[in-house]
Amino acid sequence: MIPLLMSLITARMHSQPIVINEIMFHPPMERDDLQFVELLNINDEVIEIAGWRLTGGIDFTFPSGAQIQPKAFKVIAAVPLSFTKHYQSQALGPFKKKLSHSGERIALMNDADQVIDEVTYSDEAPWPKSADGYGASLERISPTIPVSTHRNWGSSNLPPQTIASGTPSAINDSFQRTLPPEVKGVSWLPEIPRPGQTLRIEATINDDHGIQVASVAFQTLTETGPSAEKLIPMTLQSGDELVGRYQATLEGFSDNTLVRFQIRVQNDESGNRFWPHPQSLKPAFSFFVTEYQSKGLIPHVLVINPSGIERAKRKYDIKASILTPEPTRGNSVFIFFQTGSNIPQVRDFVRVGRRTRGYKIRFRSRELFQRMSTLNLLDEGKPRFALSEFLSYELFRMAGVPTPYADHYRLRMDQEWKGYQLVVEQPNKAFLRRNGRSTKGNLYKLLWYGRNFIQQHEKKTNLDSGHDDIIQVVQALGRLSGDQEWRYIRQHFNVEEFAAFYAVNQCISNWDGFFNNYFIFHDTGNTGKWEIYPWDTDKTWGDFDGTSDRYDWYSMPLTFGSEGDRPGGSLSRMRRGPFGGQSWWRPPGHLSGPLLGNPGFRQVFLKKLEHLLNTVFTEEKFLPIIDSLENKLGPEVLFKYGANNSWASDTFRNDIESLRNQVKNRRNFLLKNL
Repeated sequence: MIPLLMSLITARMHSQPIVINEIMFHPPMERDDLQFVELLNINDEVIEIAGWRLTGGIDFTFPSGAQIQPKAFKVIAAVPLSFTKHYQSQALGPFKKKLSHSGERIALMNDADQVIDEVTYSDEAPWPKSADGYGASLERISPTIPVSTHRNWGSSNLPPQTIASGTPSAINDSFQRTLPPEVKGVSWLPEIPRPGQTLRIEATINDDHGIQVASVAFQTLTETGPSAEKLIPMTLQSGDELVGRYQATLEGFSDNTLVRFQIRVQNDESGNRFWPHPQSLKPAFSFFVTEYQSKGLIPHVLVINPSGIERAKRKYDIKASILTPEPTRGNSVFIFFQTGSNIPQVRDFVRVGRRTRGYKIRFRSRELFQRMSTLNLLDEGKPRFALSEFLSYELFRMAGVPTPYADHYRLRMDQEWKGYQLVVEQPNKAFLRRNGRSTKGNLYKLLWYGRNFIQQHEKKTNLDSGHDDIIQVVQALGRLSGDQEWRYIRQHFNVEEFAAFYAVNQCISNWDGFFNNYFIFHDTGNTGKWEIYPWDTDKTWGDFDGTSDRYDWYSMPLTFGSEGDRPGGSLSRMRRGPFGGQSWWRPPGHLSGPLLGNPGFRQVFLKKLEHLLNTVFTEEKFLPIIDSLENKLGPEVLFKYGANNSWASDTFRNDIESLRNQVKNRRNFLLKNL
């Protein structure tokens, strides 16, 4: 390795005999134990570094006898044992503190407290985003050039899956002998091209040695697949060969065509720059050429999958308690048209995966969709679910509970119209951020399956910190009672939010949402309290396993979730579910049982329920919402199932009417039993 490096790096001497050459500041899968900083001796002599220090974001002093051989590397790891196990390579360490995920200064100081080298990295553009939790590391491009700004830093090759990668103790993937040109201010006109229109692509390019050649490389993508790459030269329009505005002209494209392009530049010393870089999360600029205009009363979405749809798989194996890495980036396109609009909103290089009865769309962190990172597009197993789940989320939102975004989109997947889909945001860090919550807390998904308490509480964030907080709170609730328990609840729970959540569950007869089918969040970064968020509310509004086709079940007990409320009498006289027993019965939840059983909390809950029944869950307030849903989706039922499909039309009308009946009859039942 050393002879190869010596052949690549010129032996020039300057005031920086050792440089900071590589930084792994945000390993994926929350593996901060794999953070490292790599130094490189760019000279032809051994450098003694005993007593030298790394300061700034981390703190490490090199031990007695430490040295770096000529043209050799030295890695300093957060946890050397973890580093060696993962990379099969040795490292010094550990260092104190940890590297910031958002960026900070790192300095190399000699034993006389002189700065030998320093860099202030960032997770914001133009620094490469692929090094921010996606597996790549930050790499110095030209070690012999004393420039520490973003221009001299790139990323290592992006791994296929999100595991810590990089090039510790090896030549950087981004290595070049000279500093490459800089490309910025890329634009294209028109911004929203129509079929046949000529396009002009422009960019500002600067380089200390002069630009030798600049070009635009582009490829088109349609529902039938990608085209071959083409190269168009760029010409200097203003400025000079050191700093200039360059332009290329592309001929018009056909309708419904996505264009991906990249700027490629070479300077007079053979330094080259691809912008965006092929190892970026988004390796090309994109625009969509179309005359399409959405029709109807719901948004339209077109999805193009040139590489196919991801196979469905769990990110977290609850049986093995193992987090499996996900693909690093996608190659699909998500194109959104607002109701009645002809302006496409393009999200390129997204990931499209299959999920039960639908698709999961994952957006890149730099181009979220309406501040959301993941959408579920659901073609529900029963058409009614697309109605009841949407209305449930509406009621939770109106009650003041942080709730996933929900809507209906008409979907075209490649060349096939799928009809209207229920669209639901995935609760995750982007959801927390969108709702003004700290992303440092612990998010759990409550499951009905799983062999034990841990497996029934699927952790979604901070996976390395375990389940101690949820175990402790459940144990405390089981140990306390009365006023002492009520004080603990007020101290550790967002009482108003939990009360509103359970009150809405009562309104919509959410028999399956007390024991499981919700998210809980421990806001460890701010309030220290627990919160609760709704999820998977399809079997609601009078529906349960074994319900009648009229969905006329209005009598779920007001004490449900607290005592379980298994009805008396012989099981033989009960309506049995697919698993035997009373099909709507669930045992009290780990949280709902003690909370709803506590007199202090129950009083707050009942007041919240009464308030909802008098202000929100009323015929005057909620029936117009159901009417609006009927008007929006009525035409979509005909589009999806066919105008002559009487079963679909009749089912839709009956479902809508059952929802109206639920508002009237469930509300009356609750008012009588308050």
